[in-house]
Amino acid sequence: MPRAVDAAPRTSAPVKWWAALGAVYLVFMVAVLTNWVLGPLFKTVPVGPTPVPTFMKVAVVFFEVISIPAILACFYFMVVKPLRRDGKLSVDGALTIAFATVWFQDPLSAYSGTWFTYNAWALNYGSWVNSVPFATGKAAPGAMLVEPILIVPGAYVYCFVVAMFAGSWVMRTARKRWPSLSAVNLGVICVIAMFAFDIVLEGVMFMPLGIWEYPGGHFNIFPNTYHKFPLTEMLTAGSAFASVAILRFFKNDRGETLADRGLESLKVSDRRKSLLRALAMIGFVNMLFFGLYNVANTWTATRMADWPADLQKRSYLTNGLCGEGTDQMCPGPAVPQYRNDNQDPNGGSAHLGPNGNLVVPPNTTLPSMVPFDRG
Repeated sequence: MPRAVDAAPRTSAPVKWWAALGAVYLVFMVAVLTNWVLGPLFKTVPVGPTPVPTFMKVAVVFFEVISIPAILACFYFMVVKPLRRDGKLSVDGALTIAFATVWFQDPLSAYSGTWFTYNAWALNYGSWVNSVPFATGKAAPGAMLVEPILIVPGAYVYCFVVAMFAGSWVMRTARKRWPSLSAVNLGVICVIAMFAFDIVLEGVMFMPLGIWEYPGGHFNIFPNTYHKFPLTEMLTAGSAFASVAILRFFKNDRGETLADRGLESLKVSDRRKSLLRALAMIGFVNMLFFGLYNVANTWTATRMADWPADLQKRSYLTNGLCGEGTDQMCPGPAVPQYRNDNQDPNGGSAHLGPNGNLVVPPNTTLPSMVPFDRG
């Protein structure tokens, strides 16, 4: 069993602060998604001229079909069933609810530049990344980062649920084998295990099947292929997976995690405690994902590696962002970073075209050189 941490008396329960953060996050999420759905970017990104391999079509349909039943099953067994039995929301149930909100963050590491892509053959309406204020990644109606709307929300739930249980099992097994291990050492073991988990999940399963790719990533396994797997993704995604397993594993003597610490001392109803626990977990888990994944990968988005030719030749994986049929050279160290104008599709920064020529958008005015003042 996980080692309990003594619950110290507190003047202000941390659960309230995390719940407030969770509420703010939900308001922001709804505002951005509403702006996206009602705005011009809510438009399908086409596949393009490249034929999509049959095995990719089968994979896309498979994950589109199973994702909704999978998320419903997770909610039934992790949220509904324990809630009916105990009359209050469990830690696992609150974590599952939180995972169902993390998918909103999925495109946010492309805030300043698109370093990953999805298969446009999946049902999509573009994505909401450029509906976030001040986003500068390249985007136009029908030509932007794709978010497969029937795959991604469910995948975030069932992948994180599996990671949560797998990481907890690894730490429980390690503690049983080596009882003297410290919490830090257990956490390190969990992180390493989640690195391996992510390589299998993404590098071996999802990416070769063409569901999503990381063309701009660094330090790659399977280099020069459309499904090159950057080890930076292993570090960031693996750390995010490990963080929720560690959060779940280490509880105090009242069964509280760091997110819902102080909940049991509150003189409120079980229903209100359940609401606070859910909001607190939403705030805490999204904070973890934002810090461990999106902040780190925003660095990748501003320093992209060359996109592999094996991906550039597949129009269904370029999302109309660059290459043939566009006015944009695909990203790489030698290509200047593009800055989008989200208010004007005919604006944006000057950039290199697919053949290396300078492209100045119609509504963009380049600044004139200012000579030195020579007195």
